[in-house]
Amino acid sequence: MRVSPVALVGLSIATLGAALAVAAPAQASPSYLSCESWYNTIECSANGPASSTSWTVNGSHWTAFDNKFVLHFSCGRGTYAIKFTKTEAGVTTTEGRSVGCSSLPPR
Repeated sequence: MRVSPVALVGLSIATLGAALAVAAPAQASPSYLSCESWYNTIECSANGPASSTSWTVNGSHWTAFDNKFVLHFSCGRGTYAIKFTKTEAGVTTTEGRSVGCSSLPPR
């Protein structure tokens, strides 16, 4: 049985497409991290689906805020490095912000 060249090209494209679909890495849905400071407090919030979350402040993991989407704490002078990590469908993503502590009221 003879197979036409057009059929072979079609089969090759279909095989390549299937291979790419299988090889595509899973991606977590985007989240949005927002941080504000007022009256010597810092509050950060994140959204988006997640099976687990964690917060890191100045390199320290704050376990009290695991699996929460809001971080709120009193701050002193200085700038704080805040990271939010979430896992969704086996994919872990991290977002970070640098937040200066403010003693002023909210805007």
